[in-house]
Amino acid sequence: MQGATEKNMKGKYSPYLVLKLFILSLFLLDCGGVVPAPKPQVSSNSPFDDVSGVSVNQAVIVRFNKEMDSETITPGNFFLQKAGGQQSEAGTITHGLKSSSFRPNKDLEFSTQYFVTVSAKVQDLSGQAILGKSWKFTTIDDPGLNTPPDAGRDKVPPRIVSKIPDDGTEGVSLDQVITVEFSEDIDPTTVTDAVFSINEGAKGILDSPSPKVITFTPNPKKLRPNKNYTVEIVAGVKGIRDLSGNSLSTNPNLRWSFVTGGIAPDRPDNDEN
Repeated sequence: MQGATEKNMKGKYSPYLVLKLFILSLFLLDCGGVVPAPKPQVSSNSPFDDVSGVSVNQAVIVRFNKEMDSETITPGNFFLQKAGGQQSEAGTITHGLKSSSFRPNKDLEFSTQYFVTVSAKVQDLSGQAILGKSWKFTTIDDPGLNTPPDAGRDKVPPRIVSKIPDDGTEGVSLDQVITVEFSEDIDPTTVTDAVFSINEGAKGILDSPSPKVITFTPNPKKLRPNKNYTVEIVAGVKGIRDLSGNSLSTNPNLRWSFVTGGIAPDRPDNDEN
């Protein structure tokens, strides 16, 4: 009978439920009555661990599961080092949406193994230290004699491969998450409010939940009903770039529009952007 495992027919709670409540109370007591925040950790990294054939002009990207204290992500706590080397590579650290990048000041060496380290001194905004992480990758093979200047360098610009909603879509939901997918991994530190725009005064949260995707979630209000919205992505040196620093291709068009649907009768008008 439904509910019989937690409450008997006389309305008394079963020993099963009492045991669950007892365990929960012990947990809260041990935590001082507060459920602890999730511990910070590296959720993904690029290049991947033990991968080979990496372009010599590629940046190192690390993504976290939550917002981090950027002041703790320093050259001493996030660095790149050649295998067998005594010093870390010189470069620039940039911070973005739950992510950081390290871009070497010069091209890496061909056919060389490198190690990346994120030390346990990196912390989140509440001061919790991350579990340290280290991984390695190998650059592209040496092309040999008479090497052209751009050999081993990634020069292919990223491009948009899909948009949701797509251009010309009508009847779009008022709480639709706008999603853009790219042809390759993008540098999440280049995904800022300055590279994404939407008209009609719409407000929302811009994110890069995976290496090839950015999203815009309307917040705190939904989109307005029966409105024509235009979205635009910025390219160029101040726009979205890939891991090698290549600017976003303008083909296909980086500007598109869609129309929202009507409002539900029982939904108040002031719930929309």
